[in-house]
Amino acid sequence: MRKKRHQRAVVDKKKGRNWETLHSEILASIFIRIPPHEMLKRVPFVCKSWNEVVLGPHCWQDIDVSVRCEIRSHNDPDKVDRVLEKLVKRTNYTARQLCTFDMGPRGFSSITNCGSCLISLIMPVGNITDDMVLKYIKPLPNLKYLDISYCFHITHKGIAAFGNNCKSLYNLKRCMPSIPFEENSSPEDDSEAKAIADTMPNLRWLQLCSGKFGKLGLFEILAKCKLLTHLDIYESWNVDLNNAEFKSITEKLRMFLY
Repeated sequence: MRKKRHQRAVVDKKKGRNWETLHSEILASIFIRIPPHEMLKRVPFVCKSWNEVVLGPHCWQDIDVSVRCEIRSHNDPDKVDRVLEKLVKRTNYTARQLCTFDMGPRGFSSITNCGSCLISLIMPVGNITDDMVLKYIKPLPNLKYLDISYCFHITHKGIAAFGNNCKSLYNLKRCMPSIPFEENSSPEDDSEAKAIADTMPNLRWLQLCSGKFGKLGLFEILAKCKLLTHLDIYESWNVDLNNAEFKSITEKLRMFLY
């Protein structure tokens, strides 16, 4: 009885895959799956070509430092901005997406220099004021998604500045801290709702959880943002949900959360 032969694959090291010769964009598509801080610490030391890819713009066009607790420090509030400045500069100001917490004026100024390249800007809990927005904002013609939740120093003035400079915006998230209904004592303030209605007519998705706006502010949004399909006003207690006219308008939306 013949014994079965077990063939063992032999890999010729000389004919093995030469990672150094891969195109920089292909290598970048692999490296971006690695957390940014790990990419900076390990990848550049493998070989010269890998170091060049990490130093180039292709690895940094989608910047997400929201999970990097190391860069968030109450003792050094400028640390986030310093990291963002370096990363945005490394992209040659071609960043497409940015997600971060605690961004300040230097970081905001850097990311707005990306101009038409920027598509998504997620900056909740930012240390940005109306004056900073008005000072540093530049036309962002291709920005489609903006998250300015919990940015307590941005008011209707900053929102209007975003709207006037982001003409392609179709998804806005502006959520504020939750307040129980029985503790709600804030008066109606429709200024932010009116700023959205006047400057962001192309919105499709809008999240305004725990907003201070009332019926008039919401009606302006529904009247002027005619492309709106998804609206979330959860815990916005100043809106009378029993209003018949209000119900007839919101029935046209694909999704309405309140």
